[in-house]
Amino acid sequence: MRIDRWSEAFIMVCKDIDTEFALFKSMVPVIESVNGYISGTMAASFVERKIRAALKRANVQGGEIACRTIALMVKKGLFKYAPALVDQIGAKIDHRNGMVRVNVETALPLNAISRERLLSAVMQRTGAKTVCFSETTRPELLGGYRLVLGNVVVDASLSTLLRDMEKKLSTGECI
Repeated sequence: MRIDRWSEAFIMVCKDIDTEFALFKSMVPVIESVNGYISGTMAASFVERKIRAALKRANVQGGEIACRTIALMVKKGLFKYAPALVDQIGAKIDHRNGMVRVNVETALPLNAISRERLLSAVMQRTGAKTVCFSETTRPELLGGYRLVLGNVVVDASLSTLLRDMEKKLSTGECI
C-alpha cells in the first residue's frame, strides 16, 4: 500500500486541512482500540455511523473527509496503516508550511547558546521557516547528541562512538 498516495489524496480534498487532520489524528487511536483491525463493508458502515454520531454529539463542524477516510481504510482492511498515514500527512503539512520538527537528545541539557546555534544550523540546512524544537535529556548518551529530524537520525553521541570503536577493535579493523 502506498501511504503517500493516501496522504496526498487526503490533503488535496480537504478545504480545512487543519480541522480535518486534527479530527483524523484524534479518531485513529479510538477506532484502533475498538476496531481490532477488522475489515469489510459491514465493519466500515458500523465505524462510519459511530464516528458521525460522535461528531454530531460533540457538535463538531467538518470531519467528513476524516470519517470517509477511516471508513474506507476499514472497508479495505488497511486501517492498520492509519498511524503511519497520520505521520505522513503531518509531515506533508509541516513541509507545506515550511516547518521542521527536531528532537535533540543530549546527556546534559543544552545551554541557550548551543540551542540557538543548533536551531540556526537546522534552519539554514533545511530551508525551514520555523523549527519545532524539543529536547530530551538522556544520560546514557554520556556526551554529544542525537538529533532526530523527521526520518533522519544524526547520532554524534559518545556512547555510539565508544560502541563503534569497540566493534572495530574486536574485529581487528583498527590494527
